[in-house]
Amino acid sequence: MARALCFLAAVLAAGCAPGAPARPNVVLVIADTLRADALGAYGNRLAASPELDAIAAAGVLCERVVAPCSWTRPSIGALLTGQYPRTLGLYEEEDEILKESCRTLADRLRDLGYATYGATANPMINAAFHFDQGFDVYLDSVSPEIRGAARAAPRRVTCSAPC
Repeated sequence: MARALCFLAAVLAAGCAPGAPARPNVVLVIADTLRADALGAYGNRLAASPELDAIAAAGVLCERVVAPCSWTRPSIGALLTGQYPRTLGLYEEEDEILKESCRTLADRLRDLGYATYGATANPMINAAFHFDQGFDVYLDSVSPEIRGAARAAPRRVTCSAPC
């Protein structure tokens, strides 16, 4: 059975004023339903993940990560806020939303003067569920830009064993 990978790339580029001290750019790439042992960055010699491996080599590679919940919305909410899913109210219903009172990583970075950009193809974290909080620009799975890019993207399948 094929597994769909849904990426949230929250590209948070420095929005410094002229003459301000240089700050690092921050890029957070989150992959839903992707096991670490499927990537070259984590030691899989047969992996076909050169782009993610390059990002990991140039940045911070987290080697011990534990999801606070078994499904996407509460886990990503916890990651972006630093709070447990129950504290956020994201743990039971499919229609629960991230409360506007919750401060996200994007909120905090924007407050520090960063320009914030988020993009996702995963409908579980669309703007309708308030996952756009703190982003200057947020494209989600119902955005024409994301839907068009998904249709135009070349489809490649690489298997190390018979598919």
